[in-house]
Amino acid sequence: MDTNYYHELTSKLITTKSDKAIIFDALSLLKDSAYMNNSSKFIEKIKASVPMRFFEALEILISKSATPKELSENAISLEEYLNQLPAVHLTIGYEPTKNQLEQLVKKINEKIIKQSILDYSVIPDFLGIKIEFGGKVYEKSVNIELES
Repeated sequence: MDTNYYHELTSKLITTKSDKAIIFDALSLLKDSAYMNNSSKFIEKIKASVPMRFFEALEILISKSATPKELSENAISLEEYLNQLPAVHLTIGYEPTKNQLEQLVKKINEKIIKQSILDYSVIPDFLGIKIEFGGKVYEKSVNIELES
C-alpha cells in the first residue's frame, strides 16, 4: 500500500496523539489475529474495543489484504507511516471538544504542514493558544500581552 492511501485513510481519522494510540492498539490486535484459524472472533473483539470510525478504517485495511502475511505487513506499514508523521504541540487554556480539535488540525494542516499528529496540553491559567512545530513557536495569548 502506498503513502497516498495511508494519508487518505488517516488524515480525517487520526488527529491527536490519543487517536494514534487507539489505532496502534487496534493494529496490534489485528496483527495478533492475522494468523489465527478463527480470526473472525478476534475481529469482533477488535470491533468491540475501538470506536467504530477506527474499526471502519481497519476493515478497509483487512479487505485490501489477500493473505494473513499481507495483512500483518500492511498493519506494520501503516504503523511506520503514522510514526513518521510530525507532531504539532498545542497549548491551550481549556479542554477542547473533538470538533474543535478537528478544526484546529485542519487549519494547522492547511497552514503549516500537510498532515501531522496533534499533541496538546491544557493549562487552565493560559489565556490564548501556543503552537510549537519544527523548532518554531507561534503564540497568541493574553499572557504575553500582559507581560509586555
